[in-house]
Amino acid sequence: MLAPDLRGLGRSDKPATRSDYSLARHVAWMSPWLLATGITDATLFAQDWGGVIGLPVALRHPERLARLVASNTGLPTGQGASPALQAWLDYSDQQTSLSVSEPISQGTVKGLGAAERRACDAPFPDPGYQAGALVFPRRIPLQADNPGGPLMLENWQLLERWTKPFLTVFGDRDPISSGAERGFQARVPGAAGQPHVVLTPATHFLQEDQPEAIAEHLHRFVS
Repeated sequence: MLAPDLRGLGRSDKPATRSDYSLARHVAWMSPWLLATGITDATLFAQDWGGVIGLPVALRHPERLARLVASNTGLPTGQGASPALQAWLDYSDQQTSLSVSEPISQGTVKGLGAAERRACDAPFPDPGYQAGALVFPRRIPLQADNPGGPLMLENWQLLERWTKPFLTVFGDRDPISSGAERGFQARVPGAAGQPHVVLTPATHFLQEDQPEAIAEHLHRFVS
């Protein structure tokens, strides 16, 4: 299994200027990583930004991917934000520093323990390391004039020609991406006839709430 950090998050290098972060730039950063791994016949599990960035990378290198899994994610093209997502945008706009573990904990059913919170916060010791975490919400192409919108429209065009297997695994209590699975199922040819699942109880960061169930569904999908 390969689990890369996105540039500016996790333990990766962190550009300190907010303008360094854009959706197109992250797709451009991650594409060489995918090629450098040399992987083929791979399965992409794409959750949250793993979908908004990971799916565009996969769609540009379909020879490397055998199947795709979308999980609590979407490819928005200016339709606006849900109330929960708008609240997150408004909150992040007002912050100059961020405890990264807090929104992650709030995005789970069970919450994070003390050790998990320390692990989430460790790569972001002060605001100098937090530019990406603070600016990422505004990079989601929710507004009609968002610079990432054309890239998402292009990706939908590619997805509507994707005939390899495509699975959705969503949480039943996610206020952020609820309903996005129906768009994938309706528009992606490879989603037809697949064993799509909604896990319960699970909210946005469903990999924290239902790791064993996700692993079981992925194993069956790959098999």
